[in-house]
Amino acid sequence: MSQLTIQQAFELAQQHQQSGRLHDAQQFYQQVLAEQPAHAGALHCLGVVAHQQGQNGVAVDLIRRAIALNPELPEAHKDLATALRKAGQFDEAIAACGQAIALRPDYAEAHNTLANILKDQGRLDEAIAAYRRAIALRGNFAQAYSGLGSALHAQRKLDEAISAQRQAIQIKPDFAVAHVQLARVLRDKGQLEEALAAYTQAVALMPGWGDFHARRGGLLLEMGRVAEAVAACRRAVELAPAQAFTHRILSQALDKAGDREEAIRSLREAHRLDPASQQITFELAALLGDGSMPSAPIGIVRELFDRYSQGFEDHLVRALQYRGPEQLRTAIQSITSRTDMDVLDLGCGTGLCGVELRPMARRLVGVDLSPGMLERCAEKSIYDELIEGDITQALLPISEQWDLIVAGDVMVYIGDLSGVLPAAAAALRPGGWLAFTLERYDGAGFCLGTSLRYSHSLEYIRELAGRAGLAEVLAQEVTLRFQSKAPVAGWIVVLQKDAETCPV
Repeated sequence: MSQLTIQQAFELAQQHQQSGRLHDAQQFYQQVLAEQPAHAGALHCLGVVAHQQGQNGVAVDLIRRAIALNPELPEAHKDLATALRKAGQFDEAIAACGQAIALRPDYAEAHNTLANILKDQGRLDEAIAAYRRAIALRGNFAQAYSGLGSALHAQRKLDEAISAQRQAIQIKPDFAVAHVQLARVLRDKGQLEEALAAYTQAVALMPGWGDFHARRGGLLLEMGRVAEAVAACRRAVELAPAQAFTHRILSQALDKAGDREEAIRSLREAHRLDPASQQITFELAALLGDGSMPSAPIGIVRELFDRYSQGFEDHLVRALQYRGPEQLRTAIQSITSRTDMDVLDLGCGTGLCGVELRPMARRLVGVDLSPGMLERCAEKSIYDELIEGDITQALLPISEQWDLIVAGDVMVYIGDLSGVLPAAAAALRPGGWLAFTLERYDGAGFCLGTSLRYSHSLEYIRELAGRAGLAEVLAQEVTLRFQSKAPVAGWIVVLQKDAETCPV
């Protein structure tokens, strides 16, 4: 550094960093620190470079050292929050944002970073408020508009989400991530052609980004354009061969194209790249049909329903024409006219069954894995009590306390029912009923389909019911809902404990 002052070297490093030449920037920052180890600015910026290079632990350490030397740097606190967010240390990240905002209340970037962290935690109302504050401070803040759109999307406020993403794009037309986020909202709104156009624009802006090709391929697959989907997903794998996601989406496209063997190979590669993923493991079990997953992992079910809790009911009832709750109510009322029952609704979701069950119940209790679903359910004020937890565990504490146990669209996530039916029998009073829906399986036992839902044979249910001391009262074949415009065949089943003693 004999020909450069420390300040010149620092400014040159910043220029390299701003131009994306991270290796060069790193070298010059290190030269500055070799000459002046307590240079807070170089430590801070070197930490940001480490974060950009994926070295998150190094980034946190360097930025903290910078703050220790100069705690009055709001930018350092904000960048520390970004690194802590990446590490999943959300409480510490929020505290760092708070410090940045305390030092500079009008620091729009810090409010935006805070909003991102809150969104990651599912604290959507707080996140939206923080995004709006960032936008109020800097009206042309494209990233904040896009983040706001994502949070509104998570709340299923689709029109507002679309408006926010379009505003981000208007401010920054080459903002590829905003085009992707717009595509996701448009897809959920059912505007598939518009969503495809948004994905296509994102791919045009960032043609080397494999994730975008994969997402576009997934939409093409949903639209039934299988050959195009396979081509898009193959391109995604070429661009991002080390990403499990691209192989996973390619597997889905290949399976739809009828190439089961190559689909399995692609999903095996996804599993090799991300062996800890329960989702990939579950999908591989479905594709192989090897019976290795007797039930859907609880974490996957909880995450699925938390993610879709806001728009779940509308999608299920209107788009899929789900009629399970009404079908269950009709079946139960064909058996009994009682209106004084203690009723347990397993997998209560947003309370669709509860609406039908309330007139029959003296006491109505709902159980669900998903906090998001229970929040939506509570808004209906139908249930006397709501319990967050696994349905089998909910059946165990007290025996013979329920007159009626109902499970609508629940057994599709539990293949092996050998534990559920005996637990339900023990929880029922003599003469009590267990009523549930099943998707139809014409083979023996149960089967995990590539839809990631289980179907069951009636013979399997009858065998388990007999062992559990439950008698069949009703088994009615019905169309439960529609999937890809095709009817899904199923059963409404009602079983009874000690049927001969039942009051009617």
